[in-house]
Parts: sequence; C-alpha cells; structure tokens
Amino acid sequence: MLEDFELLESGQKKDYVYKQCLKMCFYLQKVRNIEILQMKTEFIEDDNKNIWFTYCSDIHYRILNVRKIEALSPKELERELKAK
Repeated sequence: MLEDFELLESGQKKDYVYKQCLKMCFYLQKVRNIEILQMKTEFIEDDNKNIWFTYCSDIHYRILNVRKIEALSPKELERELKAK
C-alpha cells in the first residue's frame, strides 16, 4: 500500500481514510486486546486539504484472549511449545 502522503497527493482520499481506520484498529488490538469488527467513522477535509478524523460510532468489537508471549522466559516458551 502507498504511503499516506502518496495517497493524498494522488487523490485517493478513500484509500487514505481506510488506511487511517486500519491504523486505529491495529492500535486498539495491540493496546487493549480488542478486535474491531465494524465501526462507522467520520472524517472532514479542511481548507488546506488536510483530512481529519472527527467521530466514530456504532463500534462492534470482540475481546481477544491473547497471552503475551514476550513475558515468558525462553525456557517457559520452549516448554509451552512442546506441550502443544
């Protein structure tokens, strides 16, 4: 996928907005362990052609049951993998 500025320069506003939504979803997945299934978002474009996220509603999500593998020591990780 193109970089953010490349999307804006080429006039692909929908792709830029979609990429920003994916970034928000990724952040929530990593920080809060939730997966966004669906959401409605609003963006506006100002006079300087900057696109701004303004609002999000009707958010549907699910909680992820993820263990942090980084917290395990190498020996514990090896034991866990052998047990499976």
